[in-house]
Amino acid sequence: MKLITKIRNYIKNGKYEVTEHADKEAQDDDVSISDIKNAILNGEIVKKYTHDPRGTRYKILGKTLDNQDLFVICKFNDIQEVKIITVFIKEEP
Repeated sequence: MKLITKIRNYIKNGKYEVTEHADKEAQDDDVSISDIKNAILNGEIVKKYTHDPRGTRYKILGKTLDNQDLFVICKFNDIQEVKIITVFIKEEP
């Protein structure tokens, strides 16, 4: 099974946790949980961070419901969920 498929399945089954940091960042960017879920369910992993003592993290690029580019940083936690660490709107160059 592809890694993005595994992450998507966790999200579809409600097996995810949103950190306080991710929640604050989402509020600051006017991003809803529906936007975050949409970005994960329709996006792709664009980077894998493996050299972190806290564990491997994944950077997903997807779209919000109003078609903005959204980055979601997540990882698998110890209780078989996807932990959403932070989210942010992709800045235009």
